[in-house]
Amino acid sequence: RIFVEAASWEDTIKEEAHEKKEARTMKKRKRKDAEEAPFDTLLRTQTKISASAGRKIAVTGLPAVCTKKTLYKRVRKCGSVLDVHFPIEGHPGVAFLFFKTTEDAAGALKALDGHVFKGAKITARPYEEEKAMERARLIIRNLPFKCSEKAIRSKFAPCGDVIDVTLPTKPDGSPRGFGFIRFATVEQAQKGLEEVNGQKVLGRKVAVDWALAKTQYEAIAQTLKEETAAIPNKEEEEEEEQEEEQEEEQEEEQEEEQEEEQEEVQEEEQEEEQEEEQEEVQE
Repeated sequence: RIFVEAASWEDTIKEEAHEKKEARTMKKRKRKDAEEAPFDTLLRTQTKISASAGRKIAVTGLPAVCTKKTLYKRVRKCGSVLDVHFPIEGHPGVAFLFFKTTEDAAGALKALDGHVFKGAKITARPYEEEKAMERARLIIRNLPFKCSEKAIRSKFAPCGDVIDVTLPTKPDGSPRGFGFIRFATVEQAQKGLEEVNGQKVLGRKVAVDWALAKTQYEAIAQTLKEETAAIPNKEEEEEEEQEEEQEEEQEEEQEEEQEEEQEEVQEEEQEEEQEEEQEEVQE
């Protein structure tokens, strides 16, 4: 009976360990899928309105304090708004606006481009133009937390015309340690990648790459592709991996202890059986 209970307990522990491993694997898979998901896939899943060309515009540079409600209150003054897509996961400060007519969209472009909203200067462009410009976007990892937009612009200025710089923050307002920069052309972005990657920004070496993995970028050519999840800070990611490794080590140690306990139980049972047999022989 003791052996059966021990085996049952061991099975329960193994099942729990297996579930934890599956959960970690699923977490890694979701993170990878989020990083590789194309931007147009995001747009298809989030956009339920089929708007013809000329009726949708993109607004960038929106401040962190902006909400969908406050943005709608501002843009509805420009024309008849059918829908506002904001926030868009993986694209801080970006919103897509859908208007009833091309005239409404044109009026919104004129009113919003260069407008200061909630303390931030925003940019408004036709969606198709914004789509093309997204191809010239880079991600900068391992940024020092004290890094500012001005410092990024200064570092990349020799490479070409910088359209905008975005430095994502956490819910509490603290920096996440990475940022995005967009150039006027893909050629300028290429130059920025080659000249700044591996260089120091405010004393810290940074890693620069296409906001979309370069292999995908080359494969899609003229098609817009973009990452859709806030890329985690490199240091935080390493800490998570270390924690997972420690958990796995602890689980392995527990399994070894359980096996040792099971062997001890079996040995005790065998000793008891031998003692009983000796007693029977003596009798």
